[in-house]
Amino acid sequence: MKSLGRHLIMELYDCDRQVLDDIGRIDEILLEAAAAARATVVSKVGHQFAPHGVSAIVAIGESHLAVHTWPEHGYCAADIFTCGDHTDNDAAFQVLRQAFRAGNCAALEVTRGLRDRPGEPVPVGRPYQSPSSAAT
Repeated sequence: MKSLGRHLIMELYDCDRQVLDDIGRIDEILLEAAAAARATVVSKVGHQFAPHGVSAIVAIGESHLAVHTWPEHGYCAADIFTCGDHTDNDAAFQVLRQAFRAGNCAALEVTRGLRDRPGEPVPVGRPYQSPSSAAT
């Protein structure tokens, strides 16, 4: 089926707590992930919470990458949403997983804007198995 985009919803557990609370490093990570995905960065915004935690978003021409962190739990919620055949969500997935040093992660892949079957229900999503993770 043809679609308008792919959306990976990531759950990253047992992450490096210092990285999760470093807004400068998180900005770098998101830009690295966008570059790995071959996406076009449009803008970025981030917020450091007190006493800890970060929310950061990189808007890309193909949609967005976003993270929300809870350092006190070693947890990061991340989104990679892209459209276009030239993007590589798995490359961005790997950058985020490795940069946050996730001990455990899970992801759901949602196909957005299915175009072959108008009027039919859109599937909610399916567990994402990274092709790169299968080899490790």
